[in-house]
Amino acid sequence: MGTLFSAFVLGSSFTVILVMALFFWYNNKNMRIRKILSSVLFCNALLLLKDVVFMGNVTDCHDWYVSMLILNNIIIGIDFLYVYELLKTGVVSKRTVFLSTFMFVLLALLYIIFRDVRIFEFSHIFSVIFIVVAISNIIYFGRRYKVLVKKNYSDPSRMDVAWLWSSVVFFILIFFLWRLVYYHDTHGIIKSVYYFVTAVIWSFIAYRTWYHVPLLKEDIEAGDSLYDGGDAGLDVVSDLPEGEANAIGDEVVVGTDMAQIKNLRVSYPFEKTLEEMRNSEFFCENPKISLVELSEMLGTNRTTLSYYINSVLKLTFYDLTNDARIRHAEALMSDPDYDMTQEELAAKCGFNSLSTFRRVFIDKKGCTPKKYYHSLRNPSIVASADESADGSSPEKRGNDSHE
Repeated sequence: MGTLFSAFVLGSSFTVILVMALFFWYNNKNMRIRKILSSVLFCNALLLLKDVVFMGNVTDCHDWYVSMLILNNIIIGIDFLYVYELLKTGVVSKRTVFLSTFMFVLLALLYIIFRDVRIFEFSHIFSVIFIVVAISNIIYFGRRYKVLVKKNYSDPSRMDVAWLWSSVVFFILIFFLWRLVYYHDTHGIIKSVYYFVTAVIWSFIAYRTWYHVPLLKEDIEAGDSLYDGGDAGLDVVSDLPEGEANAIGDEVVVGTDMAQIKNLRVSYPFEKTLEEMRNSEFFCENPKISLVELSEMLGTNRTTLSYYINSVLKLTFYDLTNDARIRHAEALMSDPDYDMTQEELAAKCGFNSLSTFRRVFIDKKGCTPKKYYHSLRNPSIVASADESADGSSPEKRGNDSHE
């Protein structure tokens, strides 16, 4: 009975992953991340197909089965290619595919030729080492990704990859379940759990990938030097159009020593216009504006504007836009005739969701929007003790109109 149930779960998992692979193959819309996910899903479907083939009886073909097991390790390198592409657009190439899979393929071929159990054991050790190194890279690229998103976009909601960390944890779980299933004599229920978890995690990743907006390769390349903390971001004068370079000031000359440029007070032609935008409703009315779009409006280039925001204003682009939106929210709540729900206020100020608005407001003001509103009306009023951290309250809808 247990074997039949495992066979059913295996067949279902194989079907689900194959269908997702075909779906992304025919609906990739020329997006690299979708094409790569489709390829990775096909590889995982093949991995399960091997289990379908050997499900009946593996005792008569033990050598082939063991050979297939060591070939399974290749999927580790293939799966992490998807993660790398997600965090650094354009990183996956023939070279990176070769580097990620070469050692796994080599060990598999050596085992098939020599049938030496030591090769089989070393393959397991190498797999663990590869995973540790890969996770270290994911942590680095993940932090870098978050920095670049905040430097280039005012609305990173569809670019957020916070879900990736839970996916990595599940990948590790799948890895250890796989070891239990294939290298130890385990109960059929463990196999069923492995197949089920595999299908669920890939379904989750496929769902998030479908709605994900990748960080542009140009954004990554433009932000590399700034993220690494180098002086390359200072070399903004050489990137300026000729007329703008003159407008910055006669003191700054192309080729001037970087140490001297750091000490100069450079004037930027767009400073006044940008300040007017920050003090108006511009960023509230343009919730999805990007750094590139703003630079075009200001008649400059992304390098110059990025350097000005990051190094002169000491802000990220994300913080710059949200500061303006929170100031507008404060102004609206200060109006004696203010009568909005928090949902209406969030939308009015350019936030994509109420949860994002509350999170940003607490970060900027140190309290919830509701508590801030009541402090404006009566500073002596202390928010109810049962008010939750996200600003919710058991008060009735009559008071909600002032949230």
